[in-house]
Amino acid sequence: QISPRLGVSFPITDQGIIHFSYGHFYQLPSLSYLYTNPEFKYAVGSPTYGNANLNPERTVTYEIGLQQGLSDNVAFNVTGYYKDVRDLLASQQVRISGTQTYYTFVNKDYGNIKGLILSFTKRKTMDDLWGFTLDYTYQVSEGNDVNSDAFFLDLSSGRQSEKVPVLLDWDKSHQINST
Repeated sequence: QISPRLGVSFPITDQGIIHFSYGHFYQLPSLSYLYTNPEFKYAVGSPTYGNANLNPERTVTYEIGLQQGLSDNVAFNVTGYYKDVRDLLASQQVRISGTQTYYTFVNKDYGNIKGLILSFTKRKTMDDLWGFTLDYTYQVSEGNDVNSDAFFLDLSSGRQSEKVPVLLDWDKSHQINST
C-alpha cells in the first residue's frame, strides 16, 4: 500500500501559525477476524468463520488549524478535521438453508468523522510552577448501518446494499480532556 502524507505549517505572526495536514493510513484487521474458527467446525446455532481475504481498513484524513500564542507561556489552538474511512469490517450472515446460517467477516462498512478541537495551554515557568492544558473536542462519527439479512437478499438479487448513515459506536460528540 502507498501511504502519502503531507504536513505544512506556515507562520502568520511572530506567535501564530497555520497548519495543514493530509494523509492516507492503512490498518490491517486483527488476526482474530482473519482466522476465527480456522477448522470450519460447525457448532449449534450460527457459527462465525474468519476471512483471510480481508483488506486493510483505509483512512484518508484532512486537518487544518490555527495555533496562536497569547503570551510567552499561554497559547490556544483551533483545529478542524475530516476523516473518510473505507473497508471497515462487517459481519455478514450467510444462509445455508431455511434456518441454518453462519457468519463471516467482510469489508463492507464505511464511516466519516468530522470535528473541531479547541485547545488552551499554559506552560509552567520558573516564576509560576502551575501549568495545565484544556482540550475540548466536538465530533460527529457517521457510518453505514446494514442489516445482516440485507447481505443475503442483495447478493441473491444482484443489487447494491442500501447504506443508511447512523452514528457509529465510537462517536463521542463532546469530550473534554485536561492535565
